[in-house]
Amino acid sequence: MKQFALGLALGFLLGLVGAGWAAVKVAGDDDFLKGWEVVVKGKKACSDPYVRVSSKEIECV
Repeated sequence: MKQFALGLALGFLLGLVGAGWAAVKVAGDDDFLKGWEVVVKGKKACSDPYVRVSSKEIECV
């Protein structure tokens, strides 16, 4: 049971770190996100989208 709780806590921590890193990456200036994919309803819409931070838009070009 201790291993399950430790694994759950570690997974939660890794999820928070990943989300925090993504927020820092997106919170910068308007730019292309190299290496990122946009997925809509389980299907890949595009890769390397252009992000407009001020208007909170993601544009597939």
